[in-house]
Amino acid sequence: MFRRFKRRQEMAGRPSEPNGDASPAYVEPRPFSLATEAVDARRCVIVVAGELDISTAPRLKAALDDAVASGRTRVVVDLADTSFVDSTSLAAIVGANNRLRSLDGALTVVNTDPHVAKMLEMTGFDALLAVHATRAEAVAAV
Repeated sequence: MFRRFKRRQEMAGRPSEPNGDASPAYVEPRPFSLATEAVDARRCVIVVAGELDISTAPRLKAALDDAVASGRTRVVVDLADTSFVDSTSLAAIVGANNRLRSLDGALTVVNTDPHVAKMLEMTGFDALLAVHATRAEAVAAV
């Protein structure tokens, strides 16, 4: 699993290395988990916790594919407990969004993490995906 480091600005008050630089703190990643919760016959919520990276993105893609295959055309991807999202995972989400749109469906994302929000903004995916602050808002939107 990749180690994630906090920004230097967040390191105020940390012990310095011998050269005087603040040492980056190791941030223990949350254990990865993924669960699909049915809302009704057409809607479901895919809840993700931990890090979405090249090793976990296939599980997200499989859950999205299973949701579409089971007739769910309104999908919420809840990233509220996700600490990291890489490009492989974003591609899985955008791919599912495109498939659902072709089926007259919809996909929304729940995000509260500023780092994930920055990634969505930098890639331009915030303009492609409906992003909500709460699961209730996202479910109501689909």
